[in-house]
Amino acid sequence: VSQSRYKHGIFTILELIRMGYKFNFIFTIGEECGCIGIGQILEQKEIREQIKSKPFAIVIDRRNGADIIGFQNDYCVGLDYHIEKFSTEIGIQYKCAQGLCSDADELSEHIECVNLSCGYYKAHSNEEYTNLGELKRAVILCARLVEDLKYESLPSDRYKEKSYGYSKDEWGWDYEDYGQDDRWEKTYFEKKSQSRTKG
Repeated sequence: VSQSRYKHGIFTILELIRMGYKFNFIFTIGEECGCIGIGQILEQKEIREQIKSKPFAIVIDRRNGADIIGFQNDYCVGLDYHIEKFSTEIGIQYKCAQGLCSDADELSEHIECVNLSCGYYKAHSNEEYTNLGELKRAVILCARLVEDLKYESLPSDRYKEKSYGYSKDEWGWDYEDYGQDDRWEKTYFEKKSQSRTKG
């Protein structure tokens, strides 16, 4: 089984460094096992405070070629919409969308963030592949965001909802639902909608 999706974010960051951009970054492990790596990093108070002092954060780990996962997942207030507008202005045209669990779930407890598409498809299958054109667009978008996006994160209590979570027990995800087609995402939408209605 190919696992190219894990390399897309790393590739993007290394490309930005190669091109001379200056920014802070984190490499993590264990996202598929419950965001273990980012969780361990965020246990360290000094690192949490450093993260909170930054203007915003971007996670590069979304399938497809043009999604911005943000407000609809309680990752931010308006960062995703600012990026959507910015991307349209520079001719790349990413769009706000809704997604499932990622390291952004943990990171967004401390800073507004989004999860950006980076051109991988059919993850968790032996048919996984990369659209190199879309991966290049992700690199270009991130470069322009580092250069030109002006945005200051609000405190997390302004946008985080505590009425529901993303635990596997609550949502009942399993391997057959996750990544094979859109069944897992449809199930998530339905359950999140029910949770909001009950609240």
